[in-house]
Formats: sequence, structure tokens, C-alpha cells
Amino acid sequence: MEKFEIGDKVLVIDDGLAAVRKFAPKNARPNNYGTVAEIWDDGKTILVDFPIGRKKDNHSQVAPYPVDQVRKR
Repeated sequence: MEKFEIGDKVLVIDDGLAAVRKFAPKNARPNNYGTVAEIWDDGKTILVDFPIGRKKDNHSQVAPYPVDQVRKR
């Protein structure tokens, strides 16, 4: 199992995100790339921060994922 730290760049393996990507424009940024925002005390859950919009907007959303669905980029 990979060890994660806050700030690590990650990708999430999720069927729901993959389904949404099918409808995205060809030049769209991958919707499963994010950054580790938090590692829960259970050690089995990672809160991933996903950027939304342009970097200058400084807008994002977070979602929890099981550690086995998260990989370092």
C-alpha cells in the first residue's frame, strides 16, 4: 500500500468520475486528478481536493475516497 502525505498529487480510480469524463470536451483537464487534503484517522480514507476552473480562481471541491482508489501521480 502506498504511503500518502498531505499535498501529494494523486489520481483517483473511480467509475463515476470515469463516466463523467466520457462527456468532457477533448481538451478538458482530467477530473480525477487532485491533491491529498487530509488523511483520516482510520488510515483507510483520503480526502482529495479537486481543482475547479482555472488556477487563478482558487476554487476547488473535496471528496473522500478509500485509500485503495487513490494513486500517486
